[in-house]
Amino acid sequence: MREAVKKSTFFLSVASFLLFAAPVSFAQTAEEFPHMPGTFSGTGTRFEITDSEYLNIKLESAEEVAVRMESAPEMVVLEVESSGAAESSQMVLSGLSPKTTYHKYQDGYQNHEPFATDAEGSFSFVQDIGERHVIFIQPRKSTKFIKNDATGGDCGSIGSWDVASKTCALTQDVNESIQINSDNITLDGNGHSITGTGTGSGIYASYKKGIKIKNVTINSFYYGIYFSSSSSYNEVSFVNLKNNRNGVYFQYSGNNIVTDSAIIQSIDSGIKLNYAMRNILSNNTISGGNKYGVSQAWQNYNGSTTGNTYENNDISGNGEAGIYIYGGRGDILDNNKIDGNLSDGMRIVEGYYEKLHGNAMSGNKPYNFLMQGGGNIDTNDIDTSNKVEEKSIYFIKNIEGVTYDGLADAGIIYCVNCADVTFRNLTLSENNAQIRFLNTKGSLLENITSPDKNITIDFSGSDNNIIRKNTLERAYLSSSNNNLFYNNNFMGTSISIFQANFSNGISFNLDLPIGGNYWKKNEAKCVDSNNDKICDNPYGSGKIIDYYPWAQEFKHEDAVGSACQENCHSSVLFLPGHQASRLYREGVIGTEDQLWEPNRNQDVRQLFMDPESGESVDPGIYTRDAIDEAFGFADNVYKKFMLSMDEFVESGAIKEWRAFPYDWRMPLEEIVDEGTRLEDGSTANVLEQIREMAKSSKSGKVSLVGHSNGGLLAKVVIDRLEKSGEAGLVDRLIMVGTPQIGTPKAMAGLLHGDGINLLKGLLLDKETARGLGENMASAYNLLPSKKYFEIVQSPVIEFDYDVRDIYDFRSIYGESISGFGSFKSFLLGDNGERTEPEEDDTDSPNVLKNTFLSRSIETHNNLDSWRAPEHMEVIQIAGWGLDTVRGISYDDCDILFCPDNLSNLDRKLILTEDGDETVVVPSAAAMEGEERYYLNLKLYNNPLDLKFRISRNHADILEATPLQDFIKNIIQNKKEQVTYISTEKPKVEKEYKRLRYRLHSPVKIDIIDENGNHIGIIENNDQDSDIRRYEQEVPNSYYMEFGETKYAGAEGRIAQDVILKGEDLGTFTFEIDEVFGTGETKNTTFENIPVMEGMIAEIAISDSVGEMEIDINGDGEKDFIIRPGEEASKETSLEILEKMIGFLDIHQTVKDRLIDKIGNARKQLEKGHNIATNAMLANVKQQIETFSRENAPEKFRIPKEEAEKLIVIIERIQLID
Repeated sequence: MREAVKKSTFFLSVASFLLFAAPVSFAQTAEEFPHMPGTFSGTGTRFEITDSEYLNIKLESAEEVAVRMESAPEMVVLEVESSGAAESSQMVLSGLSPKTTYHKYQDGYQNHEPFATDAEGSFSFVQDIGERHVIFIQPRKSTKFIKNDATGGDCGSIGSWDVASKTCALTQDVNESIQINSDNITLDGNGHSITGTGTGSGIYASYKKGIKIKNVTINSFYYGIYFSSSSSYNEVSFVNLKNNRNGVYFQYSGNNIVTDSAIIQSIDSGIKLNYAMRNILSNNTISGGNKYGVSQAWQNYNGSTTGNTYENNDISGNGEAGIYIYGGRGDILDNNKIDGNLSDGMRIVEGYYEKLHGNAMSGNKPYNFLMQGGGNIDTNDIDTSNKVEEKSIYFIKNIEGVTYDGLADAGIIYCVNCADVTFRNLTLSENNAQIRFLNTKGSLLENITSPDKNITIDFSGSDNNIIRKNTLERAYLSSSNNNLFYNNNFMGTSISIFQANFSNGISFNLDLPIGGNYWKKNEAKCVDSNNDKICDNPYGSGKIIDYYPWAQEFKHEDAVGSACQENCHSSVLFLPGHQASRLYREGVIGTEDQLWEPNRNQDVRQLFMDPESGESVDPGIYTRDAIDEAFGFADNVYKKFMLSMDEFVESGAIKEWRAFPYDWRMPLEEIVDEGTRLEDGSTANVLEQIREMAKSSKSGKVSLVGHSNGGLLAKVVIDRLEKSGEAGLVDRLIMVGTPQIGTPKAMAGLLHGDGINLLKGLLLDKETARGLGENMASAYNLLPSKKYFEIVQSPVIEFDYDVRDIYDFRSIYGESISGFGSFKSFLLGDNGERTEPEEDDTDSPNVLKNTFLSRSIETHNNLDSWRAPEHMEVIQIAGWGLDTVRGISYDDCDILFCPDNLSNLDRKLILTEDGDETVVVPSAAAMEGEERYYLNLKLYNNPLDLKFRISRNHADILEATPLQDFIKNIIQNKKEQVTYISTEKPKVEKEYKRLRYRLHSPVKIDIIDENGNHIGIIENNDQDSDIRRYEQEVPNSYYMEFGETKYAGAEGRIAQDVILKGEDLGTFTFEIDEVFGTGETKNTTFENIPVMEGMIAEIAISDSVGEMEIDINGDGEKDFIIRPGEEASKETSLEILEKMIGFLDIHQTVKDRLIDKIGNARKQLEKGHNIATNAMLANVKQQIETFSRENAPEKFRIPKEEAEKLIVIIERIQLID
């Protein structure tokens, strides 16, 4: 018969199934709010308390009323108001002591009415019920009143009164109640005590504001401190309360504060809130014998927000719940320590929009944390920073198709409105861990246990779930159908282990050999005669039967097979950097217009953002792909990295990798929350991609690799996953060159349009570049944040002494800006004192938008303090060894007679090699406590290495093969040493030399090394393009244009030729810095050299800087030589000027006259007559000016612009001694 029974599978169909006493239900409703002995609430005409430890009283009313009654030793409290139209009612209160005088107080102790009961212990009175009244009835009368008058009321009898501050300072202990009858009173206990006899209030205030109570001990009252009837903006601090029924009681009171106080041995609650809103309880110790630590009851009676804040409190060792909130709405519970309470650490019932963060609960019975309620529970926000027994609460809601595998930090699990979710391979917290499903369908629980094998499963409205291979204490199901339990250990031994109410179709076993569950309670009765590990008889009775119960405890490792046996590594999602995703819009007649990377400046202008909203001016912009190779021919951006990841997948190491292109103009939060627009108008959602990838990933998780801005985006992604309880889907974050706390180069872009493009080889015009950045919220995120200034001590802006001639920045900021407050002020135009410059004025510092800056500050406040979930590995990789902008130095204009206004402000870059050309190392490695690695780009780009590759910097750092290998090693859980990557920041070798070039216009610079590699502007072969392009082929080289100054740099140990080509009339200054590893810098300057279009100057550099050879007209003949470090002499400058005029396109007669006069000036100079020389030059200027006038004959006329430039050159020559 036994064998026949084992061949069928049994499905349960019952209305109610009970095997032992019911645990607390997940779906407990408001009707189950626990009754407090000695209390009664209701509406009607007859009310009675029957379970008081004091007096069982009865109240009868002639009219319908709403009543709350409470009877406790030496105190009866009535709250009464009409429930109909009546304004007053005859009432009879009975149950009091016969023929006894009592003291009746209404809405405060000042409204006193003594009365005597009759022989039956009754008292009849007429009560106003037109509004709510609070009535105290006590057997004793004794109260001090403090009010705002000359004496402070009764203050003089118990303390000293200060009229100015409205402060009553106790000078003695007090043995009676104190009522405060005026607003803005301070009661300073001065270390004294207020002691009662178990009745009344220690301190009472009704309808009062601005009261402060401090430095006092309050003992043995019904209420230690009682704020009633709209009392608000009051503060209690440094108060000790003990042996009161309720320590602090807020009734219909809001916006009050209780802080830094200690509350013990309260018969009811340490702090009790009833219809109380927006109060703050912080830094209190509520422990040692209170019944409830904090209770907030019956709050959400009309849908209004309660909004109370509980933060940084220590609530421990109380007789029932540490924190009990019933019907709260919008309360905040933050960083509370809740230990050793005897009836739940924190219990929230019927809560809406409650927000929990950073709370730590341990040793509470029976549950550390319990949230109960119905359909509103998903409105609550509970992140994984909340801990039970040092493990996280995973409060997951509204998700589908997600797998949580091996969450090392999971303590308890709530899943609300979930579908097709898997939880497996978890060790939850000890001390009654829970798995609670509400309205969760088709999900799986597998291989879950806890150290004490004491897990409660609680399902409400949750159908078609599978629960297998877990170790549990008990299970409770309510209105949950067709759930399957098998191969679980049920370790409970009390009356019941399983309860099901209104739940049908439950099954407890599959066919053999899989069978059913192990029931510890059945262990003594189980007989396994054939040693097949299955009990001979079913377990249970009636229709509730496990037909194949196991004979011994189930071993999970025997049952749970590993889906992955080899190369169980995570799939990879790559988040590109800023400007590293292509952007498009629809073109005409079904064509597509690629706007980024751009072919014209107009492409970029079509990407501009609205200056008010920050939204795209063109709403049709979409993305499709990360940039592999910029412009189709220039250096790779991610091409080799992508190929490397493809090979990684093909090798079988990981299941898949993806890049997530996104519209990098948008705020980080918007990209994550709203997705990024695709070609068909749909949106790509990064969170959905992670969920999808995790399902197929060999590890059930995803590794995120974020380059540059992609690392910031990854932090927001993880934050969102953490809030939804899905942080376990990501096992690691690898950030490469991420400006975690901003980087100064972004400042130059937003202020002046300098270097805002992060792609290599692209130079936008400055108006376009600045216009793109100034309304783009994401660009503001790249600015140095407040934390940047805390970590990096060097200033980001410096002001030369002479800058005061243009704008006196030094009187506002001093010599430099090295603090965030000053930096913010500067960005906002000296807090509004400086106006926004015209669009084409890129030399004046821009005035940024306060809206976008404020948003970026808020973003950085979150990101700069961001910490990864405990289970998650964070890797920071910083590029090092390249010249990187660390600041801007402002100076006045060096051109003669240059107007002193902001549009002529000069600026110079301040460089450091502690970076990757864009992001400084302190920002890329900003997170303390997380792993840091450094890629030595200087060494990787080493020209002396026979395996020399293309120089890499921030934009294409992921093209460096060692970095690709290192990332793959990390994903495979090995940190093997890789060449060029170290855990210690590299140091500069003493023998190292770097060359830095600075060229002040109007001259083009080209640098060519001994191998033919080039730095500088190159021809744009696209005839329709107005974008300038450049290349930087020399090892460790760069090319930048900031204002009118061109910057270039290169490895100094390789010979190179510098070629300067004039592009206009004027003068130029060329500076060369030889920067040595010893810290020494040798500067060579060629200053104030006259120049004209077509003129060529060449300098050969090897071990040292050579001579400048000047070819005036580019005919290949060297006309002049200037030695290193020498300013062109006056004689040489005049010779150059003479030759320049000879090649100008002006009438020969004019040329001859000017050359003749310059020749006369040279003769005077040869005689040593400098004054005469300058006088002759003044005459040359006058002649040039005469020939440039409009009334000059046209054939002799010198163009006005050309004349002005010649005059400037002559004026500079005049200044030479």
